[in-house]
Amino acid sequence: MQYINNTELLGVVGNIRKKNVGSAVVATVQLTTQRTYTAKDQPTVENAWHLVTLWDKDGSLGADNLKAGDVIHVTGHIRYRKYISADGVEKIATEIHAGTCQVCDMNGESLEPAISF
Repeated sequence: MQYINNTELLGVVGNIRKKNVGSAVVATVQLTTQRTYTAKDQPTVENAWHLVTLWDKDGSLGADNLKAGDVIHVTGHIRYRKYISADGVEKIATEIHAGTCQVCDMNGESLEPAISF
């Protein structure tokens, strides 16, 4: 049996934290997505925030050029990571480890070729 751990997101970039690790640029991106549904005959919009990690190994793939407000299409896999918070409590973070990232227009149409990580 083969297991699958794939995810695909199309959303708007919020906060970005970037750091250099050797020659690589690691970008941790908060990405918001929306889901619209009808509840009790009322249209409802639900926002969800996702933590996406982009490893740009040699700095040439453009992770350093992302900015808040960009619409991106990300494919990757889900990872769980344990860490100790500032108050000493062990927590678990759920993040998307990006395999590809593509900047899109507001309709989700590609503006650039996909970037593989």
